[in-house]
Amino acid sequence: MQANGRQYPEMIRIKGGIFDMGTAEIPAFPDLKPVQQIHVKDFYMAKTEVTVAQWKYFCQQTKKKMPDPPAWGWIDSHPIVNVSWQEVVVYTDWLSDQTGDFYRLPTEQEWEFAASQKGSVNDEMSLLDYAWFLANSREKSQPVGTKLPNSSGLYDLLGNVAEWCLNWYAPYPLKDSPVPATTSSTFFKVVRGGSWYNTNVYVNPYIRYKFMFTAKSDYIGFRVVKIAKE
Repeated sequence: MQANGRQYPEMIRIKGGIFDMGTAEIPAFPDLKPVQQIHVKDFYMAKTEVTVAQWKYFCQQTKKKMPDPPAWGWIDSHPIVNVSWQEVVVYTDWLSDQTGDFYRLPTEQEWEFAASQKGSVNDEMSLLDYAWFLANSREKSQPVGTKLPNSSGLYDLLGNVAEWCLNWYAPYPLKDSPVPATTSSTFFKVVRGGSWYNTNVYVNPYIRYKFMFTAKSDYIGFRVVKIAKE
């Protein structure tokens, strides 16, 4: 699949269900446990990470300035990077206004549920087929949708760029809530999935990263979700 130049992200319906969130098998990351059973409702998730071309269109429509480019420059088919969590929320609000649907970032629960589907793997040889990471990325992002999708038809959930989530960072267990409440005790948002910058050890459905909500990085981007209508 190649980036198709869509102005808005292409969405895939994800059938909800119950799953075991977290893992006790990565001792170096104690914030991945205790494993907890989570119920996720149906939702739509973008097939790929939001692209440079889609962000450019947003900037053109809203008269906003593009962020600083990464070292490899802006390439329309690559995922957008160097955008803060705050800026991403402005984008999802704009997308909601444009389409009449409710868009937002995925919760950690939704993200891990989607990323745990078949095709999201942490074996390095298999991961080469599904993800851009340090072993094959040439130390930069790559065009979205050029590796194999997982069983839900989602591309690049692991690798390419890590992805902002809606949640404020907090230790497990998380509340089984569709939209986590803001807490005054943290300034950190959750980032998931690993990136072109990471080795295979860090490119998996479980590891959680925390970044200031104002942070910008050339290895962090995002994808959106749309809430399924009842």
